[in-house]
Amino acid sequence: AAYLRELKDGPERPGALAYLREQQQGFGVGQQLSTEGGTRKTGVDLRWKIDPVWSVEGQLLAQHSLATEADRQLAEAEVRYELETVGAGLGLRHVADDVPGEGTRRSEQAFVTGNVDLFDRRITLRGSADASLGGADGDASVDYPARTLLGVDWHVRDDVDLFTEWEHGSGAALRSDMTRVGVRAKPWERTQVVSSVNQQSTEYGPRSFANFGLTQGFRVNERWTFDVGLDQSNTIRGPGVAPLLSDRAPLASGTVGLSGGNGSSGVVGSSLATGSLGGTTATEDFLATFVGTQYHDEDWTLTSRAERRSADSGVRWSFTGGWYREQSAGHSLSMSLQHLDSTSRLAGPDEARTELRFAWAWRPADSRWIIFNRTDLARERRDYAASVEETLRWVDNLHANWQPRADQQVGLQLGFRRVIGSFDELRLAGTTLLLAGDWRVDLPWRAFGRALDTGLHAARIESREAGVARSG
Repeated sequence: AAYLRELKDGPERPGALAYLREQQQGFGVGQQLSTEGGTRKTGVDLRWKIDPVWSVEGQLLAQHSLATEADRQLAEAEVRYELETVGAGLGLRHVADDVPGEGTRRSEQAFVTGNVDLFDRRITLRGSADASLGGADGDASVDYPARTLLGVDWHVRDDVDLFTEWEHGSGAALRSDMTRVGVRAKPWERTQVVSSVNQQSTEYGPRSFANFGLTQGFRVNERWTFDVGLDQSNTIRGPGVAPLLSDRAPLASGTVGLSGGNGSSGVVGSSLATGSLGGTTATEDFLATFVGTQYHDEDWTLTSRAERRSADSGVRWSFTGGWYREQSAGHSLSMSLQHLDSTSRLAGPDEARTELRFAWAWRPADSRWIIFNRTDLARERRDYAASVEETLRWVDNLHANWQPRADQQVGLQLGFRRVIGSFDELRLAGTTLLLAGDWRVDLPWRAFGRALDTGLHAARIESREAGVARSG
């Protein structure tokens, strides 16, 4: 299960966002971020633009892990000053991580950021510093150690940048030094080259590695476009660094994995930028290549992409394709296909996953009806040394909305899910049905300049084979 509640204010000053969300592990059919699985978050983000150059930003966050029962509370406030060539920020941060069985880890910090363009914007100097205010125990959070980052970008030409960056992190749970030197270039149209040499020193020992990336696009004519790319990282010397967090949840501050040379912290595996499916190991060597095509007509668009990634952990092949037809007479259609095939070089299983999705929307401009329908077909297979697991899944969701009057609307939701799973000789199957409806009506008065409405919602979900149901 999962839920999300948000209260937003617009971009005008002051701006605010309050939210409450929970996503249990395994929710959905692959459309959600894996880093959000098994978490509950409550928070408020604020931004107040005082004038064209001064602004104040802040956030409050309470996060809970449903799997480990760990909790995090974060409070942060920052004052920012922004001009065309100069920017600076000054703020305070409080972080408290409550880890069951290990007590509370706190980070009490003051932080400052700054950047300045020199010599007619040919040189950019940038830096940031997070300083502990609580003594030896003031930087115990693994995501928020005391941290210093200094960087220089030299804009050699409009299409070539040289950069160097040094980052030092020192906390009770993390000590790391990272040096990056590289180049970002666009030697011809629709091309980008990124290469860097990185030196990293941690409590696990020194490590040097090189990173190289290339993407190239070719526009054949007004309708056809091709893209090819390559991304590679190799350890030059030194042992691999053990990740401190899950590969799916990079550090909020500091870097213990690879960096694509873009100067951002917390990057885990630059192959993620090439569209690789599945997880990645933050410290392994890899070579990823891809090719993609796009065809665009007046009424429809077709895209496709194939990629091969060879790494220490295994070899992955992936293919994605999509077709979309523009709205015509109120109808629009789309279809997508994803396939992943992974062969493990470690103790893990070989995996294969295929997903086919078809969506239809009907929304004529002169109709009181709007109808959406989406069907997902998926197959997953895992081959272990002594067993095989396979799952087939069919999910269909229909949502219809009818507006009998300008101030009323009626909604209908129908859901169907059929899952068949096999574990060696054991075969299991289940069917789940959902029926829901809602009715909303605008109220005749306004409060604080805002329109109000009220409504009713009813739903019933039923598992046929299990013989259980829930209504509300």
